[in-house]
Amino acid sequence: MPMSAARKSKTLSVLIVGCGAIAGGYDERRPTRAKSAGVFTHAGAYRAHKGYHLAACVEPDAKRRKAFMARWGVKQGFASLGECLESGAAFDVASICVPTPAHAAQLEALLAFPVRAVFAEKPLTGAPADSRRIVAAYAKAGRPLAVNYFRRFDPVLRALKREIAAGAWGRVHGAVGYYGKGLLNCGSHLIDLLAYLWGPLAPRAVSGRLDDHLPNDPSLDAVLEGPDGGLFHLVATDSRAFFDFELQITTDKGRLAIEEQGQRLRVRRVQSSPLFAGYRVLVSERRRPTGFGRALVEGVDNLHRCVTRGEALLSDGTNALAAEEICAALLAMDGGAQGGRP
Repeated sequence: MPMSAARKSKTLSVLIVGCGAIAGGYDERRPTRAKSAGVFTHAGAYRAHKGYHLAACVEPDAKRRKAFMARWGVKQGFASLGECLESGAAFDVASICVPTPAHAAQLEALLAFPVRAVFAEKPLTGAPADSRRIVAAYAKAGRPLAVNYFRRFDPVLRALKREIAAGAWGRVHGAVGYYGKGLLNCGSHLIDLLAYLWGPLAPRAVSGRLDDHLPNDPSLDAVLEGPDGGLFHLVATDSRAFFDFELQITTDKGRLAIEEQGQRLRVRRVQSSPLFAGYRVLVSERRRPTGFGRALVEGVDNLHRCVTRGEALLSDGTNALAAEEICAALLAMDGGAQGGRP
């Protein structure tokens, strides 16, 4: 689609770079789960939104590229970004869904493309120096750079953020987060989510290491400091046993627990004890679904409004870089080569 035609239309053309699990694979396996479970890929989210058209993809594996094009109705396929650029094709939005080590090169290459915005997978690059350079380059180019810390898109968690900011829960005392499968890969999600809900975090200590993921991305036990001196305890669990992602936030008025990878919000409020006079205790109040399954669709909707109306991104290079810098500091505290739990 010529650039002039693309920009006159509110239907944005999409180029997906990388055709793996997060690009479309998770949703290609949908027969194995209930349709109501939600959408968990870039292609699935764009397809679910009326404001996008899946126009092209880039994937070096010809078999995978062909399968992706057939499954998602994509008309153009390229083996590389270079081949795509040489074709003269133009797109409104590009999604970066390649493995993390390839992010920096692909994001830099896209600066030469006539795209209006980019939606990158997390972590941004895995290397803060590269990420700082890329965030600065996109800002200089005036090109929106969204990053898929998708829980920021969840309407239920966005409402929770507003409640905390308004003082509805009183002072936040601290938090505990459980995760596995790598500090950068999954721990950064917890760090970014708590920073979103509570405020800026600073790394303070590392107390343990679990090598349950890639050699350069261990899961670390760590302590971070939040606003007003409150502490965030990051607890590594072994993803080879099960995948864990939960966050508990303790406040003056209760405890908020984001459970089941973010699919449920459990609220426990403080009440007077029915057993012991003068004591105030936590009681279970309710456990309800979040917007987990529709978060990515909300994310591409936010991106669409950013491109067409100039609205701010809910997750961009700035918050992604902040999470990445915290991870880098924690990995440096660990030493990167210490022995840990096998």
